Amino acid sequence: MTGREQRHVVGFIVLVLIIAACLLWVNKAGARPPVPPRVFVAVRTYWPTRAERVKAFDVVACETGNRYNTTARNGQFMGLFQMGAWARSHYGHGTTADAQARAAHAYFLDAGWSPWTCAR
Repeated sequence: MTGREQRHVVGFIVLVLIIAACLLWVNKAGARPPVPPRVFVAVRTYWPTRAERVKAFDVVACETGNRYNTTARNGQFMGLFQMGAWARSHYGHGTTADAQARAAHAYFLDAGWSPWTCAR
């Protein structure tokens, strides 16, 4: 192999490594933090199908800004699913992930995903 061919091969390898590094960086930047175990168990308990669980996890991540915080608050909305005062009074609410998932699931059974803007 000539010197010129070797430089082309090295240049190609460097290019491939740069592209791989960029792809890993982009994926990491867009990745969500892991779901805390208590939230994971609560959602899995109340949403029986995989499709519903995926949607529920997406809603919780969006509604809490990827913090999965049971005390998340946005004006009148609060909790993992950011339920408003009316929903909390009708479906219940609580301080635990389990209580909030149970209440949100009851609301979901009556209204589907329409109450959550993050589900659209």
